Amino acid sequence: MFAEQLDFITFFYGAAFVLLGAVCLALFRPSPDRPSLSWLGLGLFGIVHGIHEWLAMVAVCLGDTPAFRSVRLAVLFLSFFFLVEFARAGWERLGGGRCPRWLYAVLLPVVSLGLLGGTRGAEIVMRTILGLGGALGAAALLSRYSRHRDVTSFLSGWSLRVAAAALILYGLTTGLVVPPAAFLPARVLNADVFLSAVGVPIQFFRGLFAFILAASIAFFAIWQNVRSVFFAQRQRRRAVFFFVIAIGAVAVFFFSAYQVVLFHSQRARLDETRARRLKTQLFVQVVETTIDRVRGIEAFARHPQVADAMAQPALSAAHLATINERLDRYRNALLADVCYLMDRAGMTVASSNRDSPKSFVGKGYSFRPYFQKALEGEPAVYLAKGVTSGERGFYVSFPVVRAADPDGFVLGVAVAKGRLDDLSLQFRSRPYVFLLSPEGVIFVSSRPDWVFRTIRPLSETQKETLRSSMQFGSGPWEAAGFDDFDATRSTLTIRGQRHSFVRVPVPSLPGWTLLFMEAATQIPSVRFVIILIFVGFFLILSIAIVFLFRFWLDAVQISSSEVLYEGLVEGIKDGIELYDHSGRCLSVNSAGLAMMGRSREEALESDLLGQWPPGSREKLSGVLERVTQTGRPQGFEAEVPRPGGGQMVKAVTIIPLRIAAAPFFIVHSRDVTTERRSQQQLLQHSKMSTVGALATGVAHEFNNVLEVILGRAELAHASADLRAKSDALQAIIDIARRGSWVAKSLLDFSGSKADKRGLVDLKDVIKQVLMLLETMLKEQRIEVVTQMREAPRVACNAAQMAQAFSNIIVNARDAMRGLPERRLTISLGSDLETKTVRACFTDTGPGIREDMQDKIFDPFITSKGILGGGDDRAPGMGLGLFVAYGIVKQHGGEITVTSQPGKGASFCVTLPMFMERGPER
Repeated sequence: MFAEQLDFITFFYGAAFVLLGAVCLALFRPSPDRPSLSWLGLGLFGIVHGIHEWLAMVAVCLGDTPAFRSVRLAVLFLSFFFLVEFARAGWERLGGGRCPRWLYAVLLPVVSLGLLGGTRGAEIVMRTILGLGGALGAAALLSRYSRHRDVTSFLSGWSLRVAAAALILYGLTTGLVVPPAAFLPARVLNADVFLSAVGVPIQFFRGLFAFILAASIAFFAIWQNVRSVFFAQRQRRRAVFFFVIAIGAVAVFFFSAYQVVLFHSQRARLDETRARRLKTQLFVQVVETTIDRVRGIEAFARHPQVADAMAQPALSAAHLATINERLDRYRNALLADVCYLMDRAGMTVASSNRDSPKSFVGKGYSFRPYFQKALEGEPAVYLAKGVTSGERGFYVSFPVVRAADPDGFVLGVAVAKGRLDDLSLQFRSRPYVFLLSPEGVIFVSSRPDWVFRTIRPLSETQKETLRSSMQFGSGPWEAAGFDDFDATRSTLTIRGQRHSFVRVPVPSLPGWTLLFMEAATQIPSVRFVIILIFVGFFLILSIAIVFLFRFWLDAVQISSSEVLYEGLVEGIKDGIELYDHSGRCLSVNSAGLAMMGRSREEALESDLLGQWPPGSREKLSGVLERVTQTGRPQGFEAEVPRPGGGQMVKAVTIIPLRIAAAPFFIVHSRDVTTERRSQQQLLQHSKMSTVGALATGVAHEFNNVLEVILGRAELAHASADLRAKSDALQAIIDIARRGSWVAKSLLDFSGSKADKRGLVDLKDVIKQVLMLLETMLKEQRIEVVTQMREAPRVACNAAQMAQAFSNIIVNARDAMRGLPERRLTISLGSDLETKTVRACFTDTGPGIREDMQDKIFDPFITSKGILGGGDDRAPGMGLGLFVAYGIVKQHGGEITVTSQPGKGASFCVTLPMFMERGPER
């Protein structure tokens, strides 16, 4: 039964793998933050392997060709390639070791050796190496992944282990139970041997394992999606319920499909059986007609002259001539092969072939059943091979009796032997039509070479019985080669091809039957059409089920994401606002409303600019323009009135979004008033610390100024020369101006006007800082190399930027203290593409450890130790670079560090260059 359903089993087999592919491609989503498996590879394996099995179903239903077999072989190779790649790539992702792609360079030549055995050999090698090896590798991968930290649920791990077990079983059945071939081990263990031993095709078990694999992977995918903390237990139960319903729906679908296919195939079989029976009845009628045609010999047997002649003790010449003349006439009228008359002893006394070399006259045929039955007074029909002529024929015999004899004493037997020429010609109109004896000997056949063969092998006892009757000659009556003769299903196999037959008895020949066979049947085509319809239904069903799961999971995940969004956005203390391209407020959280001092309705009815005081709108408008032009987030700070009274400093970041080609903006606001005050205090403290570090240099500078002033004043007081007095006074004026400039720089450096910004040339700022630190750098014997090109101005606070540069230079001085090579390289340049100005400070110090580079700008991070690292043993507070970082960030810039241990460090400050705004539109 299962063997006859191979086409449907192959359909189920392929459908299970297509379902696996749909599950992998639809339910899994790539995750950049988790080392998930490459489910795409397993999905492609399922899809392509399912297509291969459906192509095999086409071959089962409609027949196979070498070209079609080659196409299927290529598809099979592609599917196994995806399976092996899934195992290889997944093993690398899980950290199981590197599996290089040159592995295929080893596998492909080995697989190619199978081509020496033709497509069958290539398929066997491919299944054994790629199919079995890939399945075992994928099973090991799933088993390893079931213990991964990402698989935290017991049910998820359990489903993966079930999938691994199904893959192992599939690999064993596909790699060990291969198509039959002449070489080992395929000659011993193959699909035919398995079918004969188990009674079920191996494809059924492969499809069953594939279905278990698909179901397990589907359960894993669904459970992984619903294991989030935002999923309620009710939703998890609903997911499991839907999964069970889906599995039940698929099972009901296949059961219903099988019943429909079985019903239509049985109906087609009944229709074909009826048609064959009608055709067979026609041939039976031909046989009956042929026999009835020679039944006219009865008239000869009942003729009074024949009876009177046979009643005589001996036939006279006149009687014999009359009988012969009548036999000739009956032979021609009946189109018989020969007509003859036998006496009661079975001796032929007259015959229509009396003049031929094979004359029956004088021959005894008392052993023939047709003579014995006629001698008993009954007419008889007998089919046999002629003893004298050696030719086949059918014999019709009638007893010769007197009409007036009340006892019906038989005087002799009249026989007509019919010809088989016309009957044989009728049989040859069909490929397989046979007239069979009760023993199964083929007497008339559409295949002349099968005459006197048997449909089944005869035993020696049966052969001896046939030899004694001489009905079909002396043998040897070999079997015609009918295999798998199934009388219940009316099927048999001839030379490897399955045939359906009908066997109908011939009424005039007791025990004789007419066997009609046809190899061409519409049942596979009918089944193929029905299965093809269910293929379409299955694709629709699987797509509906899988994607309904996907849509449901997405809906639940969106719901949980909304809960998460609401918890994060509403729970955060910062303001989060969403605006469309026209500036209309679409959403705002509670913290944003508190900062605005408005209700939600008022905020949603206003625009972005309208929510800011007039003094900050121009700055906001400029930032919005930069965000629109660059497409990147931009930030700024502004001092605005606090809703409860007073002022607050808001740090605002505008983040652009582009959804469906329309720009949206997220405005993130934070109250940084307290932070800015703390930063100003830290900045002031850092400035004063730096001023203290500069005290020696400034005191030295002022001592020089005072010495020059005193010396020139004494010279002018003592000199009577007006020109000398004038030169001395001019020198005093010049040195006093220098002292004044030093004092002004020192005051600016330690001042508190942090918010005053202007257009500044960073080259002047660097020169000013170097002048202030000149004495300190000379005392440390540090060589300063400047590489400053002309650069556009930047909008910044010159004093704050000087503070940042001073901190970086002091940090470089401390790093190079005590080293044989002490060189500080300062470079300045600009980049018109990025519209930035870049200042870099590179020292020849010991460099920064890699583990320190990520936190070098954090507060209180220092490498000077508790007492410092210099000759003055000054304590290191770890605020210099932190303050510099804060100043640069406050100006919308970036500060980065690159360093290699033993090769110094380079600090680069990047600031946006000043861009004049165009006319308002």
